[in-house]
Amino acid sequence: MITGSLQKKKGLYYAVLNLYDDYGKRKPKWIPTGYTIKGNKKKAEEKLEQFKIEYEQKSKIQLRDPNIYDKYKNILFCDYMLEWLEKQKGKVEQTTYIGYEQVIKGRLYKYFRAKKIKLVDLKPKHIQDFFDLLFA
Repeated sequence: MITGSLQKKKGLYYAVLNLYDDYGKRKPKWIPTGYTIKGNKKKAEEKLEQFKIEYEQKSKIQLRDPNIYDKYKNILFCDYMLEWLEKQKGKVEQTTYIGYEQVIKGRLYKYFRAKKIKLVDLKPKHIQDFFDLLFA
């Protein structure tokens, strides 16, 4: 679900949507509603809701991209995490990378490899079960 809020800027209402890139980094999207601040809060709120629905639909279409789906439909989650880890080299500090590597190549890989969970089949419950094991 896409979240967002109204912000006031230069006498107008803006819808600020909380979008995220492929790495989970928040990328706020500022969209002018076209409504002035005085007397238009209700209309601006309705416009914000329209933008949230529109961007939610766009993100669902992107998730159904057959090229992306075909690339990852058979990959195990643990193998995808190794692939993701390699992409982080040079993008993050070395100490951060080492921390990622220890988590992924340690318990995460072993746990999810044994479960044989594919990336496309991964559910929040799988992650919660993993955390429950870690912190039990």
